[in-house]
Amino acid sequence: MKKLFLAFIAMGAMLFSMEASAQSSNTVYVCTGKYSVKYHKTNTCSGLSACTSDIVSTTVAAAKKNGKEECLKCYANAKAAPAKEVKKESRKEVKETAEKKTTKKVATKKEPAEKKVAEKKTATKKAAEKKTTTKKAAKDADEKKVAEKKTTTKKAAEKKATTKKAAAKDADEKKVAEKKTATKKAAEKKTTTKKAAKDADEKKVAEKKTTTKKAAEKKATTKKAAEKKTTTKKAAEKKTTKKAAEKKTTTKKTTTKKAA
Repeated sequence: MKKLFLAFIAMGAMLFSMEASAQSSNTVYVCTGKYSVKYHKTNTCSGLSACTSDIVSTTVAAAKKNGKEECLKCYANAKAAPAKEVKKESRKEVKETAEKKTTKKVATKKEPAEKKVAEKKTATKKAAEKKTTTKKAAKDADEKKVAEKKTTTKKAAEKKATTKKAAAKDADEKKVAEKKTATKKAAEKKTTTKKAAKDADEKKVAEKKTTTKKAAEKKATTKKAAEKKTTTKKAAEKKTTKKAAEKKTTTKKTTTKKAA
């Protein structure tokens, strides 16, 4: 509604402008309709009342060049000629005007009909284009949905495959790690066992050495004690023997002294 109102304002402004410029004798007005044959002195001429197309301003030369003739209503009073000539011309003009009116009437009736047909064709074409556009849009939307669904399905499958692969990889790595750990523990246990056995053997050897050493030391001590005892005994025996010898000598000396 607003656009229509603006269009009326624009049309009124254009008509006002056209009327103002009509002061120039070279400016004329023509109907742009297909069957228009006259140019008019003003845009308010009654000859333009039947025009269903646009009314535009132009020059006399341009109008004549396009096959237009002057409007009898506009220019009838501007002609000055003898009465007979005017009368003959008037009859001729009346005849031409009648013919033109008939032609224009037919054209006026024909033009709206053709316009309606053209408008109907345009409307039908637009409806068909709109239908095609809607159909294409629906098809594009369906194709987009299918494509999105395919993409989503593909992504889900890829994610599943990736997850499965990652899980399998993790499981394999876990198995390898567990195997390595088990092997390492077994090796460490073996090393520990071997070391424990070695330590036990070394301990036994050390203990045996200690025992042997102690036995040897004991034997040596016993031997020394025995030797000491023997030495002491021998010394005592020697001392006893010496004392007995000394006693014997003393006794002998006493006896000899007594005998003397």
